[in-house]
Amino acid sequence: MKKYVRSYLVNMKYAQKFNLRCYDQLKEYFKLRAAECTNSEEVVYAITNISQEITDLFNAEMTEHGLPCVSGWLLFKKKSFTEENHRFTHVDGCDVSVVLPLEGYEDTHMYWCDGDYQLSQIASGDNIAYYIPVWSDNPSPEIVHREMIISPTICRVDLPHYTVTDMLGNYRIVITARFVGNPSFEEVCEKLGE
Repeated sequence: MKKYVRSYLVNMKYAQKFNLRCYDQLKEYFKLRAAECTNSEEVVYAITNISQEITDLFNAEMTEHGLPCVSGWLLFKKKSFTEENHRFTHVDGCDVSVVLPLEGYEDTHMYWCDGDYQLSQIASGDNIAYYIPVWSDNPSPEIVHREMIISPTICRVDLPHYTVTDMLGNYRIVITARFVGNPSFEEVCEKLGE
């Protein structure tokens, strides 16, 4: 298990908004795909059989910036997560994710936690792994950053994070893209920076 210790995360950058020219086309396409995801017990869906046109649009824009192509898409569709709690957090099996909000993202946010923890793998498949942090209670974990995701955003996902949905019970639906070769958060921010 990988172990992390508090202290170096305080001044870290966690997210960066960026301009994505094909956002409207992706948003329209993935909102339709989200409607296919109807199991209320599920929160994460691996979206497969993506239209080649949609994949090509996204990949063309990424390669213009010197980034690799998308390796997979995950759709997050959840509601009723209205409180921040370090015990809800997870760590992705990659460093960075491009998050594209689709609907229900108003009055919601992502948050990142810091503290002493070890990682335990909880799921993997479709080239994606997830880890759950096993937190030490001394000192207590703390929330170190919050970010409203209201437009295309590059997010650091190699540290404990989660989202808060709105208080009205609406679904917060976002699509996320991971890259072939797992570039670093810093590299993606630099190449997509405005």
